[in-house]
Amino acid sequence: MKQIWIYTCAISLMSLFACQQEELLSNNNVGYLSIENISIQSANVETITTRAVDVDNDLYVEISSQNMTPEVTLKYNPGEIQGKIELGAGRYALKAYNDTTSLDKTPVFYKNTIFDIEAGKVNYLSVDVPMINWGVQLDLPQNFADWFDGENYTFTVKVGEKTVELKDEEIAYFSHSSDVKLSYKLIATNKDGERFESEEIIYDKALSPGTIYVITYNYATQSLQLLNTPTQQP
Repeated sequence: MKQIWIYTCAISLMSLFACQQEELLSNNNVGYLSIENISIQSANVETITTRAVDVDNDLYVEISSQNMTPEVTLKYNPGEIQGKIELGAGRYALKAYNDTTSLDKTPVFYKNTIFDIEAGKVNYLSVDVPMINWGVQLDLPQNFADWFDGENYTFTVKVGEKTVELKDEEIAYFSHSSDVKLSYKLIATNKDGERFESEEIIYDKALSPGTIYVITYNYATQSLQLLNTPTQQP
């Protein structure tokens, strides 16, 4: 009889501990965020060449609470997020963006998304980050230096009031605005020491965010060219 009483007490204590543990977890009122995938959307490329355009895939992440007290703000550098993130139950905003450009200090890729955390649950989140502005890249032919001084040339891009010089394969990014025009020109010296200066070319079509406009030199026409043949960046 005494042995039966001891077993009964032991079972009762185990049940009480289980109830307290469940209540403790409930009182913590926390859940988890697991970022399953965070990636950059492919940019359209308008070009006459087939060379791929590289982009910087490193993204910064900020997580901030919405209408919560105390306020929660978390910041992560590229590659810092590992595993699950513990958060109090509630609504949050997640911002993902790459480093700012040197022209207007705005990110090239940016996404702001809202998500909810429920106590005791894991929110598996995937984020596709779009390109919010557009870029210009100079892509000179491989044998450009056979005809011109490959080091001393000037390629100028002008967008509104902003002007930037690019070297081969460099990209400049610009914040999107519907009322600006893109123009560009090339000044170079050929192997005979003769100066070549292209006319300033104005791109008279609408500029589209998420697009990289690749400009090259065409030997046949002796001019800069950009063909409207969008291809998907790999």
